[in-house]
Amino acid sequence: MARTICETKNLSKKYKNFYALKNVNLTIHKGEIYGLIGENGAGKTTLIRLLTGLNFKSGGEIVLFGQNSNLQQERLKIGCTIEMPALYKDMTAKQNLEVQRIQRGIPNKKCVSDTLGFVGLAHVGNKRVSNFSLGMKQRLALGVALLGEPEFLILDEPVNGLDPTGIIELRELLKKLVKEKETTILISSHILSELHQLATYYGFLHNGELLKQISAEKLNEECKRHICLRTDDVQRTAVILENQLSIKKYSIYPDKSIRIFDDLDKTRAISKVLSDNRIMIDEISIQGESLETYFENLIGGRKNV
Repeated sequence: MARTICETKNLSKKYKNFYALKNVNLTIHKGEIYGLIGENGAGKTTLIRLLTGLNFKSGGEIVLFGQNSNLQQERLKIGCTIEMPALYKDMTAKQNLEVQRIQRGIPNKKCVSDTLGFVGLAHVGNKRVSNFSLGMKQRLALGVALLGEPEFLILDEPVNGLDPTGIIELRELLKKLVKEKETTILISSHILSELHQLATYYGFLHNGELLKQISAEKLNEECKRHICLRTDDVQRTAVILENQLSIKKYSIYPDKSIRIFDDLDKTRAISKVLSDNRIMIDEISIQGESLETYFENLIGGRKNV
């Protein structure tokens, strides 16, 4: 059984007569990229502020790394960025990380250069942050959160303001973190199409309540999401998919299209292998119900609650 990194039990936050969060029961396991989905005002940032100790709960329980006491000690294992990243614009990237290292009492000075390298800013470490693009600032903010190699990384709307290239770069960085450092990530975002390419598990918040938790695999099944593939040789394509890519869960339809129901992140690999085998690709695309539509359907009956 996977180790539980974060768990909440009937967690609530009340302001006078208004519940920002109400009886939230959430579970995040080691190695997951947990996508927290909800419209503005749903309670995403409130939940994150409670987990990181920036606000006090009104009721319920928070369990971090299996502990529900001395949470401040457990929070030392967490790195986070909440809302707009706080950076010293008149300092260099390296100086920003050095200040954070000293404030947190991290003894290893080498972690500053290592972190700059990991987030792809080693070449601009001595450049003032005031001269950074938004994408570079987001990378540096991620670097600040990664100092000390936290086991649990919490990111609140990290792709805000990023262009498509910046979003792709951030996505690859987060995947690299999970793969190389086994970091567990909680990420909230209103760009649902981006979460659908990144998250391995989802939680849906609406009006302060957690409506549903679901794995990416089960979500794709419910959305009937698949790769639609059309080539000039259907039979050879099927053989290549099975023998060279180990893809078993697919169907060939009467219109000679192939629908692949697993491995939705392998479109590039599929394209390359087919091209190497001189198969001409007429179409390769991900189809099915979008995450936006799924969420709208999920909250459809609760909008007036």
